[in-house]
Amino acid sequence: MCILFWYQYDGTTEKIKVSGPADTKSKPEEAAKPTTAGNNPENEEAAQEAQDEFQEPDFLDPNYAAGLEAASDYSESFDDPEHPVNKVLHKYKLIIAANRDEFMDREASPLHIWNDANDIVAGKDKKEGGTWMGVSRKFKCASVILNKYSKKREEETPKNSRGSIVVNNLKNHSEFASKLRAECTENKYLPFYLLSFDFEGPLKVAYYTCGADGKLKHKEITGTGFCSHSNSSMESPWVKTKTGQELFENTVTESLMKTSEKTKMQVMRDLKASLIKMLKTDTRHEDPALCASYNGLLPPDTAEDLSLLSSIFVKSKCDKFKYGTRVHTILIVDQKNDVYFIEQNSVTGKEEYLRFSCK
Repeated sequence: MCILFWYQYDGTTEKIKVSGPADTKSKPEEAAKPTTAGNNPENEEAAQEAQDEFQEPDFLDPNYAAGLEAASDYSESFDDPEHPVNKVLHKYKLIIAANRDEFMDREASPLHIWNDANDIVAGKDKKEGGTWMGVSRKFKCASVILNKYSKKREEETPKNSRGSIVVNNLKNHSEFASKLRAECTENKYLPFYLLSFDFEGPLKVAYYTCGADGKLKHKEITGTGFCSHSNSSMESPWVKTKTGQELFENTVTESLMKTSEKTKMQVMRDLKASLIKMLKTDTRHEDPALCASYNGLLPPDTAEDLSLLSSIFVKSKCDKFKYGTRVHTILIVDQKNDVYFIEQNSVTGKEEYLRFSCK
């Protein structure tokens, strides 16, 4: 995906927080100590991970928490479980609305149940066989990849498709993290951001990042509220990501409040229509940070400019540069683990709708 908005409810009324093993430590030396005695390799790995995380300052930015707070009329209601907004929001563990941006001529299969792994529900990139977003019915989890742009170096060896990371997570969820760390150490992938949503019990959200150095960093996103991500980090979101999060929050809460007395299918229909409309927002923004990130990306002979990438719905203004939002995707998981997975082709309007239970 290239822009992702989500609401999460982990069973608490805590505000959204991104944290890792080292965030509860007071000194780097303490972070390096195993939590239990002995020479257990798992303890040593956890200790090393804690030390590594402590040295990653961008996750500990004091301005980050403030940046996550949506500036809507509903923000102050989240700590009151009896508030009417929360009574409708807390029926869901997870609500995702996302756009996938890609070259228009790159072939892909739409959302479907995979024949070669029938517990996976996802679209499929026909070129590399991976996916950008999917659900595992077996492991009761969802996974989303966002590419982190980096300028390609001529001497760079070929990399594995980042879409395979999502497939690996959905197929081997319990062993996924340790294998991914080893693969990143070997520099098998270009930089990425990965979100993994585990909804078997109370929702758990894992956040992985990997840069050009091949070092995998892992955090947990806990609490209840609204979040967003794009091809920039959560700590330094682009303008469209920040404004889109506020729009997403208002869209979700207004739709659910409006249909609170309706049937479940009426609720789903209204929420889907409202979120698709939001995902089609094509307002472009002035965003120096985005332009700095993507400087040199566009071919020199195109009439397009980098403002192309500054809107939620990416649509090129010229015929030569055939890149933009390919599909709109909505994923909803309620407290019973009933899953509603919807994908709409932004060009043809064709829609795939799958409803299934992960009990």
